[in-house]
Amino acid sequence: MDIYKSVIVGVVSGILTTALIWLVVKTFIKIVIPWYQSIIYRGIDLNGDWFGIESVGKKENFPKHYEHSIDIKQTGHVVKGSISVKNVFDDESDNSISEYIFQGEISDNYLLISYSRKNRTKMGMGAYLLKVTGQGDFLIGSSIFMNAKCEIHSVNDIILERKNN
Repeated sequence: MDIYKSVIVGVVSGILTTALIWLVVKTFIKIVIPWYQSIIYRGIDLNGDWFGIESVGKKENFPKHYEHSIDIKQTGHVVKGSISVKNVFDDESDNSISEYIFQGEISDNYLLISYSRKNRTKMGMGAYLLKVTGQGDFLIGSSIFMNAKCEIHSVNDIILERKNN
């Protein structure tokens, strides 16, 4: 009887120890490291809403331009958030809005973002490479994306302006 009791106590204590270690590691990764990064980071703060227009020129089956609205949440040098892109056509035939989530990082006043669709049943992904300019009020650079409708890749210039200072 004592052997069974010892085995059960050993198994239960092993499971509880594993759960406790897992909880400590997750807390460290999700809370302590971001908190520490935000304390030691001395660069530009990009938190907030950004808006910009990406011109595409005169391309067949493409919108006249895209209106980007980006909500950036920054912790240290790491950025995450959401992107809303409105397709604006001349004839307003398909002025649809696409929603994306992104992650990226800032280094030496350059912001690199990669994004994918919020709705994983739809195709779409891309990236931005942006430079912080104008005392932190503008992000200027390029975007590359996969347009699900045309199934091609495209590179366009974009200027984003901070909505809230």
